[in-house]
Amino acid sequence: MTVTLLRHGRAEYDVVDRFVGHGRDLAPLTSAGNADAERAAAALTGTPPDLILASPMTRALQTAMIVGRLVDRDVVVELDLHEWTPDSTQRWHGPTIPLAAYAEMGTAGGDWPAGTTAAWEPLSSVRARAKAAIDRHRDRGHLLVVCHSVVIEALTGVAGCGHGETVPLV
Repeated sequence: MTVTLLRHGRAEYDVVDRFVGHGRDLAPLTSAGNADAERAAAALTGTPPDLILASPMTRALQTAMIVGRLVDRDVVVELDLHEWTPDSTQRWHGPTIPLAAYAEMGTAGGDWPAGTTAAWEPLSSVRARAKAAIDRHRDRGHLLVVCHSVVIEALTGVAGCGHGETVPLV
């Protein structure tokens, strides 16, 4: 099985400014985000995946639907491909808490220090749930997984993947 990870296109967070926590994940793609998805689909022409898996977050799902339409492939939503959780209370608003939690996670090496817990989801947890989602489709030859940068980081160790960029899962 071959797995290619694709980070979603750019999203418009201003329209969801009134939401907190994962409610902000309702943000749709911007026109640039649509173009990110179209470029990703163009790069798959000639070697399209057998199936596209998508995070349920709007920006990833919308990206997957654009790619799926352009390469004529089905899209399956996998809940366990959802975005990393920066604060388990789900009460953050805006980017401040997620950015601070990501920095703290980086300082800690991706996982909680032994004997401690934190509000942010450790990379080992992200990795386990994302791998389980992908493994449910092992019968496919080539999967395209549309997800988020922290999910890609948890699965590959590649941090800072750009919008619309792909990373192979080895």
